[in-house]
This record gives sequence, C-alpha cells and structure tokens, in this order.
Amino acid sequence: TRRGQVAFSTITDMINDESFAVLDRDDQQAVLNAFSILGGDQAVEYLTALIVKRNIFRRTDHAFYRQAAFKALSLNRSERGEKTLLKLTSSWRTDIRTQAVAALQERRQAVYGEPDDKRSK
Repeated sequence: TRRGQVAFSTITDMINDESFAVLDRDDQQAVLNAFSILGGDQAVEYLTALIVKRNIFRRTDHAFYRQAAFKALSLNRSERGEKTLLKLTSSWRTDIRTQAVAALQERRQAVYGEPDDKRSK
C-alpha cells in the first residue's frame, strides 16, 4: 500500500541517519523490525549485509547488529527472506549458521503458526 511504502521510506531514512547509532538498542531493534516487516523483499539485502559483515575485532556493536538483523529477518514474510535464511543455515561460519537456524524456526512459526517439527510429521 501507499502508506506502507511511505512508512518504509521513513524508516529507511532513520536507519541511514547518523543518529540511528545513538538510539537505545531496543529502539534500534524495533526500527529494524519495522524496516523488515514493511520492506519485505526490499529489506532483505540490507539485513543480509548486516549479518554477513565480518567482525574480526569482536566489536559488540557488530554482534548486536547481526543478532538484530536475524531477529528482523525472522519477521520478514517475503519469500526472499525465507530463501535467504535457508541459505544462511548452511554457512560455514558457525555463529551465522546457528542464528540462521533459530531465525528460520521463528519465522516459520510466525508465518505458519506451528513449530517446524510438527509440520514435518
């Protein structure tokens, strides 16, 4: 819808603004969640970039953004979001693989309304 696109554009502007980094972590998570929900396919690329970004110096802000991006991606109902999480479950990077499996399970439960193990029986 038109309103959804306007809201998505506004949230995108917020994320790209320098002041986003100084927001409280809970607020950052809420903004990323809204970005993912409203953006659908359009949000997947940005969230994926946050997830796969290297953190060789073990910075806590990078770890937070990765975790926040996984949470936001678990709320994304687009097919591209599902495919991206599925692809990340086979990452050679253990931390990404583990978080991807959890996010994919969360997403499927939110979308389909039941845990993974019940659907496959």
